[in-house]
Amino acid sequence: MSEGREKMSAEPEQPMSYRRALLAFGNGDLGRGQQNLFMLARRLEEARRKHSVFAGDRFEAVRVISREFHELCYAVTHESHDRRLDEALDVATTAMRFVNGEHMTKRKKRA
Repeated sequence: MSEGREKMSAEPEQPMSYRRALLAFGNGDLGRGQQNLFMLARRLEEARRKHSVFAGDRFEAVRVISREFHELCYAVTHESHDRRLDEALDVATTAMRFVNGEHMTKRKKRA
């Protein structure tokens, strides 16, 4: 293991804070981080209203994410900047719903 890696692993990880999360979401820009986090939160609310059932199982969930990713790929080559950002938020939203376990039944969800 290199010296740099040893040093990194020897340092205790700092607990996550709201400020640190915003900095991460904004690539070091606190205001942009808040804007990005709020955009994702709004998109999650909209998605849950529009599609209360995200997916029936993990395979369907991956298909949903894949479809959104393909729409993003198309937008990158054929559509406007705003449309690309819109599709990127759709990918992030479906991925976050997967992370949240919204594709699992209540009895299958992790504690």
